[in-house]
Amino acid sequence: MAMIAAHVVFEGIRLQMILCYACYIMLGLSIVMRKMLKGKKQLTGTPSRLKRIIIGVVGSLALSAALWIPLYALPTIKLPEPTGPYAIGVANYNWVDRNRIEPFTHDGYREVAARIWYPASMKWDLQRAPYAYDSQQLQEITKEQPLYALFGSLMSARTHSYESAIVAPDLARYPVLLMSPGYGMSSYMYTSFTEEMASHGYIVVAVEHSYFSILPAFSAAGQVRKGMVELDPFDWPSMAADTQNRVEDMKFALGQLERINGADPQSILNGKLDLQRIGAFGHSGGGAVAMQLLSQDGRVSAAVQMDGFPYGQYMNNGLAKPFMYMLEPSNEAFASKSLSESVWSDPSEYPGLLTIEDYHREAEEVSRRMKGIFKHGGTKWIVPEAHHFSFTDLTLIAPLLFPPNMALQNDIKKNLLHFFDEQFKGVSGGSTVQAAG
Repeated sequence: MAMIAAHVVFEGIRLQMILCYACYIMLGLSIVMRKMLKGKKQLTGTPSRLKRIIIGVVGSLALSAALWIPLYALPTIKLPEPTGPYAIGVANYNWVDRNRIEPFTHDGYREVAARIWYPASMKWDLQRAPYAYDSQQLQEITKEQPLYALFGSLMSARTHSYESAIVAPDLARYPVLLMSPGYGMSSYMYTSFTEEMASHGYIVVAVEHSYFSILPAFSAAGQVRKGMVELDPFDWPSMAADTQNRVEDMKFALGQLERINGADPQSILNGKLDLQRIGAFGHSGGGAVAMQLLSQDGRVSAAVQMDGFPYGQYMNNGLAKPFMYMLEPSNEAFASKSLSESVWSDPSEYPGLLTIEDYHREAEEVSRRMKGIFKHGGTKWIVPEAHHFSFTDLTLIAPLLFPPNMALQNDIKKNLLHFFDEQFKGVSGGSTVQAAG
């Protein structure tokens, strides 16, 4: 009991440990009852062997569940320590694009939120930034949301970023990287990647696309915003339109960065963004957004697509600027028509493929788009042993569903860093990429 009391005092209550707390309470009550009844005549007699067996089995199952949830299903998230020389600051922004009506609700203007990580000067009195939501936001969310245990796990994560930190004075300006999350994901689910890049001297701007995340977000007015666009992964025209909507978010965010660089309302990033050195990266559909942004916006000089299909406008003549396409082996196999039927027909992996003809048709479309992208060069890296969520923090949030491989993730981060270092800092060497297109 002393251990559980110390945990509550020093770490706080965690909703994913509620069964564990219940077990400790029941154990404590049973001990108290035994002491109270000690020496008194037992009117009901000694419990039968069957009752003792049932109580033992139920107790063992309850204790197993109590330990399994916090240790394996929803463990405390431990972000890896960034390897760069800089401390990390973080700031949140919420912008309203008054030139666009919100396409999801057809009501009001499009809102674009951004979380910005940057190289910082460390001070002892700074507060660590929350991983996902601060306490007030969590209170608003939990009024209506049932996923309390998940939010409790997210709240208990410790980031390596600090709020209200001063930008490191080592350089006058730092190169900028825009990041677009995958469909259904939120920007904080890539914190281990964004912190790593910021620790090496980049200002990383993670754009939150309204109505593209399965988890709640907040409007500029602080209201909980729920709902998500439904996408058909093989409806290429529809996917192109949705991808372009997010590309427009990124272009708008670039305009806001230009304003911040001149006069940051938070007085943090004034004059610190090197807008002559801008890159973009993203995961899954967000990676397609990054590559489309590279193709369409002259302000962006390099991009990385971290797994996923090549959605958006068809690029028949390739990309004229440096880019890298990271792929898990199964997505590369999809395009070459080498997936087994048990894989391509799995609706949780590739929804909508009912026949071998369906699969071959979509595989040919992916292959055609890939050839168009790589027509004039670029780098393709088939990441060994990777799965689709190896490029996210989901391996830390839910390791049972998305098995972690920290050595592999470290390799992904090294190659992401090397790619942008080569483009923006003139640093060569250090890449482990073997395959090039």
